[in-house]
Amino acid sequence: MTQFNNILIYTVFVAGLISVLMFIFNIGFIIPSGATTARQGFVASRLFGIYTSPNIGAIFGFLSIVLSMLNNLIKRGVWYKFTKLYIANIIIQVLFFILASSRGTELTIMVFSLLSIVFIVIPYFIQTYKSKTKVIFRTILVFLAFFAVSLGFTGILKEGLSYVPGLVQQGFDKAGVNEPQISDDEKPSKKEPIDRVTIQHSPDDAEVSSGRFTIWTAALNVVKQFPVLGATDPYFYRNDIEHNTQIDESKLSTLDKNELKRAHGNMHNVYIQTLIMSGILGFVVIAVFIILHLRDNITHLLKYKKVTVDYQIVAIMIFLIVALFAEDLVESHIIFKVKDVVAIVFWYYLGLLQHFRKEKMFTDGVIEK
Repeated sequence: MTQFNNILIYTVFVAGLISVLMFIFNIGFIIPSGATTARQGFVASRLFGIYTSPNIGAIFGFLSIVLSMLNNLIKRGVWYKFTKLYIANIIIQVLFFILASSRGTELTIMVFSLLSIVFIVIPYFIQTYKSKTKVIFRTILVFLAFFAVSLGFTGILKEGLSYVPGLVQQGFDKAGVNEPQISDDEKPSKKEPIDRVTIQHSPDDAEVSSGRFTIWTAALNVVKQFPVLGATDPYFYRNDIEHNTQIDESKLSTLDKNELKRAHGNMHNVYIQTLIMSGILGFVVIAVFIILHLRDNITHLLKYKKVTVDYQIVAIMIFLIVALFAEDLVESHIIFKVKDVVAIVFWYYLGLLQHFRKEKMFTDGVIEK
């Protein structure tokens, strides 16, 4: 488990480091890729880096930090004793997250953090401090810190980071790297202002879902034609080839067809993705499967009588899975995707939870009989 975690952590650290350096030096370009284009570096006010999407890079960063916490619990008994490499990775991933402006990852972090506060931090306070006043005071402080970071921290960092590429460029200019050397007399007397870059998810007047609502509407209109078993293949428009022989396009609006073509099969919502690919029948089967797993794991977690290391390991694994369900409200990773790293982590940890419960691992002698 720790080896699996480290493979992802080290890989994401290198990818994130290269990506952040691309922002620092303001490197960004667009590569033609079939019928679409691939953006790399810092493009369109967001950091893509070496990933295919800012959202992918940001969620990878979140995963690497959570897996670092699990490794700390397993190896050191506390989640916050990070090695130097883990600390460096956290810094890089926080920077990438801010520069990527990923709303899906922001939602994921909020769900994971709130669950951790409610089911780990507060029970730990209750277990540690006998005074109710101390428990309430520390709980309030934790929530205030959470909301302060959520509401103000990223905005402040974005403001500061927006000057970095300009400062670097100015430094190169002064060193004569990008222009011929000039004498002191020829240099401007006034200090030139630093050029800022814009860091934002989308323009202020842009639609809040970034175009996802119209994709979801188009997908649901296709589901209406195949309600029971689904259309099985949502890739109706792929690489300029229209895979639309199985659907009745007369029942779709021009906007629906354009949005399906733009989506290239990615519905940006795992629940709608499941409906369009497997219909109501498939959706119900998968939903029941997941609900039963969550029920068993949550029941197992609630049997713990103390906030032990084992309790925290099980809790973080469950919270990670639930947080990814939240993230997949606006993305589609955990099923019907080939070679998706997020899906690999999701199913790996869901399987581990079943294995640990069956083998009675991570019980630490505090599970009620």
